[in-house]
Amino acid sequence: MISLLRQEEAFHALTSIKYRAGGKRIPRKRKYREIDDRLQTLKTRLQNDELTPVEFSFRSVVIWSGLVLAFALIISGFAPNIYFLFVSYGVIGGLGQAMAYSPAVVIVTAYFHKKLGTALGLATSGVGLGTFAIPLLLEASFTYYGYLGALIMAAAASVEIIVCGALMRPISLHRRITEFNNRKGQGRISVNSISGNLDRIMTDTKQSTNAELTTDYSRKHQNAIKPQLLNDVDIVISVSENKRKLTSRKSVVSMLRRASTVFLFNRDSSKTKIKTKFFDLSLLKDLRYSAFCVAILLFTLAFSSGMVFLPAFALQIGTSEFEAAYTVVVTGVSDGIGRLFAGFLFDRKFMKPYRVYIYNVLIIFMGVVSLTIPSVTTFPQLAVACAIYGSIIGMYVSQKSVIIVDLLGIENLSKSFGIVLFFQGIGVFIGPPLSGMYPGNIDLSFL
Repeated sequence: MISLLRQEEAFHALTSIKYRAGGKRIPRKRKYREIDDRLQTLKTRLQNDELTPVEFSFRSVVIWSGLVLAFALIISGFAPNIYFLFVSYGVIGGLGQAMAYSPAVVIVTAYFHKKLGTALGLATSGVGLGTFAIPLLLEASFTYYGYLGALIMAAAASVEIIVCGALMRPISLHRRITEFNNRKGQGRISVNSISGNLDRIMTDTKQSTNAELTTDYSRKHQNAIKPQLLNDVDIVISVSENKRKLTSRKSVVSMLRRASTVFLFNRDSSKTKIKTKFFDLSLLKDLRYSAFCVAILLFTLAFSSGMVFLPAFALQIGTSEFEAAYTVVVTGVSDGIGRLFAGFLFDRKFMKPYRVYIYNVLIIFMGVVSLTIPSVTTFPQLAVACAIYGSIIGMYVSQKSVIIVDLLGIENLSKSFGIVLFFQGIGVFIGPPLSGMYPGNIDLSFL
């Protein structure tokens, strides 16, 4: 909101492009709808690391998102007009944000199982803090550093996404290392056992003190021991081409210990890669998943409109500008608290079988709260409504991937989560403009 207002001031385009609750209509910008759809499609493709011959890992997509977002903010600072910002700040910047959000949620979901809800609640709870702190920081930046300086500072902050992305280790690598360490520990136990057996063998063979334990490895019969660790990893123990003679117990044990040191490498991708479709629309054949996508669209359409018009509604009932702005703060803080509470609630054993049903009940509560907001007449009443409103939004938004896993399984999360975000993007795109079709009547935005 702060950025939009500053951009309007910078280019004096108040009449044609800004949305003002209760005053003028919000333009639909239909010509940008196709661009938005294509960007959502591209985001879905990028966040799935098995879609193209050149694989995109979660880490690489998040790192690139930081670069794309920083680039978008910097060039927006040099925008010659407001229409340039439609592309630089809207299209390119939105793409950068989408590339960071999708992989981050998916990788958290992949790493956790028992405490998945809590992990997602903690990972996304920063949204509430951001809703409270970011507008204040942006306002201070625009005041002290000007339009260009504030956007450059925002670009510098977005570069931190690169650091966060670099810390995202793929779950497959984590599993390989864990399995390797487990096997290595088993190998050490085997070596110690063999060492004890060799002590007895050497004691029983005192008469043949000159005997040698000889093991010949010829080039012709050189072997590689390849126990399968995972589908795409081999453990290889290579034996020297030269013939070796092991003449003591120490040499045998030393060889076995050296054999426990292995090297990991990827199998030939041409043999193991399974071609997948760019868009697995067959997931929509699942009626429960299709209904979930529609529910996300309608829910997003409703709450995106409410968040936009809350301050204007507060002014309409006679509150001060400070109190009107405070409604957004209350909603944001409640959003963060709701995410934490939802994670704790959804991880209870007695609640897990009913998570999908609880998720649907949240939609009903959201509708009830939205219907009651137009009837409030004082700021305390509105603050309570905003607190409930924000907590429901936080609970609903933070647990999307948990419900997807319950419906389709973890193996389909990458593809299905992108489709869900596509429906969510449609809701955000048409929600506020649809509410703005009735100028002068803010109450209809909550109905």
